[in-house]
Amino acid sequence: MIYQFQCIRKHLIFDKQYLLTYDGSSIFIGETKAKPKYELEVSLKSTITFHIEEDYYGFSIPYQGQQKLFRANGNQIRELKKLIDAKIIYLDMNEFYIPQQVLGIGAFSQVQIVQNLQTKQLVAAKFLNKIREGKSNLERMNDIINEIQILYRLNHPNIVKIKEIYDKTNQIVIIHEYVDGQTLERFINEHGTQLNQTEIQSIMRQILLAVIYIHEQGLLHRDIKPDNIMIDKNLNIKLIDFGLATKQGSPLCIQKCGTPGYIAPEIIYSQKPQYNNKCDIFSLGVVFYKLITSQDLFQQSQLDNLQYCYNENILSLNHLIEYHISDSCFDLLSSMLSYDKNKRINAKQSLQHNYFKESLRPSVKKTQVLLQQSTQFVQQQSTMFQSQLSEGTRKQPRKISDKTNNRSSSYKKSIKSDSSI
Repeated sequence: MIYQFQCIRKHLIFDKQYLLTYDGSSIFIGETKAKPKYELEVSLKSTITFHIEEDYYGFSIPYQGQQKLFRANGNQIRELKKLIDAKIIYLDMNEFYIPQQVLGIGAFSQVQIVQNLQTKQLVAAKFLNKIREGKSNLERMNDIINEIQILYRLNHPNIVKIKEIYDKTNQIVIIHEYVDGQTLERFINEHGTQLNQTEIQSIMRQILLAVIYIHEQGLLHRDIKPDNIMIDKNLNIKLIDFGLATKQGSPLCIQKCGTPGYIAPEIIYSQKPQYNNKCDIFSLGVVFYKLITSQDLFQQSQLDNLQYCYNENILSLNHLIEYHISDSCFDLLSSMLSYDKNKRINAKQSLQHNYFKESLRPSVKKTQVLLQQSTQFVQQQSTMFQSQLSEGTRKQPRKISDKTNNRSSSYKKSIKSDSSI
């Protein structure tokens, strides 16, 4: 696409008019499109500063060690900014956002709610330290750029959407949509085992839809856990934090990473050949387990020895019988937590599992039908019995009673079977 508009650069005597052209990859500014004087690559290696004040609208770009300021129509500058959001790094966060609340603090990052000064919209800002222990500055910046590029290419209703990138003195700030809710970790801790199977089914379905999409893009998340899943009051899900995400088959797929207790066994024992996207399924299986039980699959004491923790004989799910889950639920969970990644179910197979095809509680309409059928059956049996009595069949009460009891028993079994679907 080509986007163009006229802009002005102030000079000592006369202001000079230029034509700005954005072609999707670079910004060119010159007297004509054919002979641009200034050129700025639109990438995460470049910076631009926007100035949107009451009396003028402008932007600055670096040129030969200086910042060159241009002014133009406000609507045109806003449109340019919208076109290059998250493709280039901005230097003017304080002109657009004001801090509201800290949501979380990590070893090398912090997440805040910030408000857009113009639109008043609330968004989330992830502040990433440019320096990280154990990594060179270049390695750290490459990690940050990798996270930004992965987030930018993802567009799914169950994955948080990136908006803008800002550079502060010691931090890179990723602006993304704000989910008015809480982490799934906190949600589970607050609700305990109060979640019913239908709610768990809905949550798992949404996460799987996001994971299927990620895997179809040739990516691995590598850090799926309740703390990286946001949930709102309507149980809508957003997968967040792609700091460890990477391409399927990349050299990073022999790297030990993730959160203890959610890391797949093959990552703990990672050696060539590389692990694949099945590692995300194991992590999601652990999330599934916590949704069902409100407990961690592995106790903190076990995590001190991860190799023992993932011993094939240690990973037992027999105790789940006390939670009265359906057979399909148990089968899906077992398939996701398979020790052998080659036997482990994949994301698409998980969503196609019978667990998601079953209604885990009968609908009101279905319950009414069952009650109506039951009432009709009892009435029919009563009418038949009275008729037989009037015809002098009292000599065979046991035979009639046995037949009635057998049919009634059979019907009760069918109702019980239907109700569990």
